[in-house]
Amino acid sequence: MKKLILIAILLVTVFPAVAVNISTGSTVASRYVWRGILVNDQAVFQPDVSISGNGFTFDVWGNMDLGNRYNNQFNLDEVDYTFSYDWQTAGTGWSAGIISYTFPHTDSNSTKEVFLGISMSNRMFSPSVTAYYDFDQVNGLYLKFGLSHQFENRLSVEMSMGCGSGNYVRGYFVSDKHTGSTLTDFSVSLNYPVKLKVGELDLSLTESNLLNSDIHTPAFIHDDSNLIFSATWSFNF
Repeated sequence: MKKLILIAILLVTVFPAVAVNISTGSTVASRYVWRGILVNDQAVFQPDVSISGNGFTFDVWGNMDLGNRYNNQFNLDEVDYTFSYDWQTAGTGWSAGIISYTFPHTDSNSTKEVFLGISMSNRMFSPSVTAYYDFDQVNGLYLKFGLSHQFENRLSVEMSMGCGSGNYVRGYFVSDKHTGSTLTDFSVSLNYPVKLKVGELDLSLTESNLLNSDIHTPAFIHDDSNLIFSATWSFNF
């Protein structure tokens, strides 16, 4: 991890002609859901900071439980490090990178993913597809298909659907019947940004559902559908 951080800092700062941007964000959410998986059904705080330049971005994201579901209140129980590169070709956006998931103050094992994404903008509906491959603990593939639209009043709607390989499903879900590749989750979000004197506040309402009745979240077997409210304050230096 130290090598990844060092490489990321060097790549975004070695080009003196390119401005480096630093941004930070803080999210408070009613619960924590990741790819349809309910991680925590109580409120969480999720800080984020990133540094970017010349197409490269290094991001550090964390999760802190505000409740005491896991007897870990006010401790960071997840810290994710993402190093990515974004570029454009003929109106099409591309993104590639690596994510390191770590889980301090827990018994969970860290793991890593590589990803490649493609998106199209300047359309009424902006589609995207991103492939994530866990090459560490799970050795499984997750595909995310997205669709978004921005209204004139700044309100936006985002929809996404996920599909996991057999190894991915066996690694992240509880299932007595289905262990092969399957559609895993679907979510729809309404987002509204509010300009502030300092930074921006983004209000979001998300409905997330598992798509296969034979797979369930390990810690919450009966919670296959979740409604999440979140507020994110962000600021660019």
